[in-house]
Amino acid sequence: MDTNKGNKTVNIRIGGGAIVIIIVLIAAILAGTGILSKAIADQELDVKDVKHAFKAQSDIVTMSDEIKIKVTYRSVKKLGIELPFTETREDITAKGTVKGGYNLDKVEVTKDKEHKIIKVRMPKMKIISKELDMDSVEHESLESSIFNWKGEDYTLKMVGILEKELVKQAKKNGKFEEKALKHAEKVLGGLVSKLEGGDDYTVVCY
Repeated sequence: MDTNKGNKTVNIRIGGGAIVIIIVLIAAILAGTGILSKAIADQELDVKDVKHAFKAQSDIVTMSDEIKIKVTYRSVKKLGIELPFTETREDITAKGTVKGGYNLDKVEVTKDKEHKIIKVRMPKMKIISKELDMDSVEHESLESSIFNWKGEDYTLKMVGILEKELVKQAKKNGKFEEKALKHAEKVLGGLVSKLEGGDDYTVVCY
């Protein structure tokens, strides 16, 4: 650098070490005024990045669980009207597996910077599939008529009834959805932790 003092020119050379010292001093000054802190804060976890990570992961986060059910089945022969002495009633217990999931395209994400929490409002859970464990089916006869026999149509009808009950119980069962939300928190939390600044945040789904 050249400086003029009167009619004289003075050449000043600044070495690499001096430049580093100057940069450190400037950083210290900026930190003291809060400018550097603000710049670092601006690099924290961005909600837009979180939403993008969720969408890129998968359309649906799924969870499977075993559900136990019990239904009382009533069958009666009809010929325009219910025929007497043809009624059959029985309690049927079974268990099956139901898979539920959340569509990540429809989640609402907010960031609680103070408490380091990513809040995820989940959409309504959908039942994706159901599978009845036929080996678990047990019958207890309450009333049986010799005039109401069980055929192939009975088995098909019972499978349909039990599968519908599986879905019904899964939707009513608060523990099933609670497990689904906890599973979603684990999956989405793993995604957030991979983002810049995400290690400091906890994901809460509701």
